[in-house]
Amino acid sequence: MSNNIKLRVADGTKDQSSASDQTTKVVKSEQKGKPNRPLPTVRVSFSKQMDILRAYAAASGGTSRIVSLKDVADIVQMAGPTVSLANPFFVDVKFVHRSEGVGMTPANELLDYAHAYQWDKETAAHKLASLLSRAWFWEALQPRLAFQELTDDQAVTILAEKSTAGPEYKSQLRMVLEFLDAAGMIKRANGQITEVKSKVRASAPVTASSVEKADEPPVE
Repeated sequence: MSNNIKLRVADGTKDQSSASDQTTKVVKSEQKGKPNRPLPTVRVSFSKQMDILRAYAAASGGTSRIVSLKDVADIVQMAGPTVSLANPFFVDVKFVHRSEGVGMTPANELLDYAHAYQWDKETAAHKLASLLSRAWFWEALQPRLAFQELTDDQAVTILAEKSTAGPEYKSQLRMVLEFLDAAGMIKRANGQITEVKSKVRASAPVTASSVEKADEPPVE
């Protein structure tokens, strides 16, 4: 009898160990394809996310004051939890700045976007280019685009490699391209992507030494 009891206990321990190993494998598999940077949500359409950005600016009254999630949700007439799905990406690219336990503060570029939208809806998002040009995904794409045009799939592959994102995040990576397109940084046509040159982004910063050299008289 005692031998049977010992055998059953041993078998139960083995089953628990096997289940634990299986759980560990599943967790590791999920983590393997998880991106290391926040990506745009696909649970909110791109146009709605642009509306949310303008709502942040509107709720702040055109200033850089802190805005609550409820204020933004009321303006775009969406549920607060739905609006919050877009926030991780917005914070990562610095469209808004998080104030823990209080709300979000819109960036100055976001205020410029909202103002420009009143005059020209088609090009207003170009005001966001300066922020996007400093994001990880533009740093990954720009050198390749400067060399040659890319297909949509090639661009998505580059972003996937940079962010360690798995195939299940393909739609979110494509939405990154939508932000770049709206900001006037790339042009997408017939599945091809080309870089749109910008004098503002491409110009070298003015330094004190360059100003001093410009003021120096020519050497005879």
